[in-house]
Amino acid sequence: MSARLLLLLVGLSAAPAAHAQQQSPADTVAIDPRFNLLRGIDLTRHQKASADSINAAFAEHVKKVESTETSAGGTVSKLMERSTERRRALQALLRPEQQVIFDRNYAELQAWMKREAHH
Repeated sequence: MSARLLLLLVGLSAAPAAHAQQQSPADTVAIDPRFNLLRGIDLTRHQKASADSINAAFAEHVKKVESTETSAGGTVSKLMERSTERRRALQALLRPEQQVIFDRNYAELQAWMKREAHH
């Protein structure tokens, strides 16, 4: 995985819940809004709070892995695993009609990552 894709993966940890009025505690990295998996989804207050909690826990895990992992391969592997867990946890918060948008956002991200991996 390229450094650029790894940076995107780490950046995704900071994507705040959609329609946040204030910055989320996990909003520590500015990323392209196209990569926010919750883009275009109107979240309830409860969903937003849960998403922010999931994102904050992921951001904390990223910091921990970055500070303790010595091999690039181990770092990528651990971040990919946790990223998948994060994505599944976020998706589980959503109603079926919201999941359709989430799935589309994820497919767009996957397509972009595939294109970038070939550059």
